[in-house]
Amino acid sequence: MLWESVRVDKRDELPKDVPSLIALLKKDDFEVQIQAAVRLRTMKGAAKDAVPALTEILPKCKGILLRVILGALGDIGADSKPALPQIIQLMKADRMDPRVADARIDIRADAAHALIKIDSSLPEVVDAAKILAQIIQTEKESWDEYGAAVKSLNTIGNRAVPVLIVAYRSKR
Repeated sequence: MLWESVRVDKRDELPKDVPSLIALLKKDDFEVQIQAAVRLRTMKGAAKDAVPALTEILPKCKGILLRVILGALGDIGADSKPALPQIIQLMKADRMDPRVADARIDIRADAAHALIKIDSSLPEVVDAAKILAQIIQTEKESWDEYGAAVKSLNTIGNRAVPVLIVAYRSKR
């Protein structure tokens, strides 16, 4: 995934406690926000106290910062449920929406991955499966994106099968 390729300069200088990282998220410095979000992402469930701050800045960000925040919320897991309405809205957004319109990345797929990691039992997971099926149908996608889509579809399990059958038939 692209957000995994974000490298944090001076990683050892970043605070390791969640309250300090939350404070960094609230700064008006894009690079600092990315670095804080990447650190929170690596902390997974231990960063659950950052969910309100991540959810608060979610509507204000785009591009790589949005991808990193979606990744952090997904990796935090079930404790990120308060962010689900915004994540679902991003996942269902029209491609013309300025927050998801970047042709180089698919924010909708990142939102789908996050949704599945947070709660794979929701009915919106079928919509997520459709987005991820498009990724595996597209030959231009990177192997990282392809692999992440397959892994997320595997997490969905049997509910992804009808979507994959339709995708397979439309490819033939």
